[in-house]
This record gives sequence, C-alpha cells and structure tokens, in this order.
Amino acid sequence: MSCTGAEYFWRVNGYGDGGMEYTYAIDSAAPECHSKWFMPTNGPGTYDVWAYIPDDSYDNTPATENARYKIFRDEIGSSFVQINQRFPTCGSRGECWGHLGAFSYVSGQFIVWLDDNTGEAFNGLNCSRSHLVMFDSIRIKKKLS
Repeated sequence: MSCTGAEYFWRVNGYGDGGMEYTYAIDSAAPECHSKWFMPTNGPGTYDVWAYIPDDSYDNTPATENARYKIFRDEIGSSFVQINQRFPTCGSRGECWGHLGAFSYVSGQFIVWLDDNTGEAFNGLNCSRSHLVMFDSIRIKKKLS
C-alpha cells in the first residue's frame, strides 16, 4: 500500500479476510493512496478475479459505493470495475467475495489496483458524511477451457 498524501489516513484492523487496511475516499484529480496486487498466473487464458469486501459496520464511517478497481494485463491493456463496498451484491453488508469479472490474459504482469479517488468528498475523520475505501484480499482463478 502506498500514499503520496497523508499516510496517517491509513488504518489497519483485524476485520476482513485475515485483516484489512482502509483509508478515506477523496474527490481529486489524482489519487493520494493506492494498493497494487501482483497476481500469479498459470499461463494464457481467462481468469476470474474476486475482491474480498469486508463488513463496514464496525465504524461510524460508511464504506464507499464507488470503489474503482483497475485490472492491468501487459499485452491486453486495462479494465475498470466499480464495486459498491457498502452494499455489495455478494452479501448484505460485506464479508464476502465480490466478483470483479473474467479477464483475458496472454503474458506479462497481471495487476489489480485500487485507490482512494472515488469521486466522493472527504468530510473529516470518522464522519458519517465521509466514506471508507477498504483494501483486502484479491484472488484469481483460471477458467477451464
């Protein structure tokens, strides 16, 4: 995880899939905090990608409804997937694996990226008008042909 802005906004706790990190959503020209997951692959093919969505009910600050995951593949380019971390489709309040989609892969790096620039304004720490962006586990699985 990396921040170019105020690193004190990173929080770590034991929730999620063995622990997660989170920060606050911003509406800015560029992100301040981001995370990259370098995913192992088993050769060319199509891979399903999931993100673990923790339960956000432990905090007074709701999770973002606009988490923007970016999937990079060297020879193919990138794709954006927006996930509602507050009310994910995989469960009523999280603690579930949200399917980001199936993505073709040829060779090179397969990277999943998430940052804090959701388009939602930051309105102060621990505030019900701000939103959390939760960074947890990513998993991929190659589809059988």
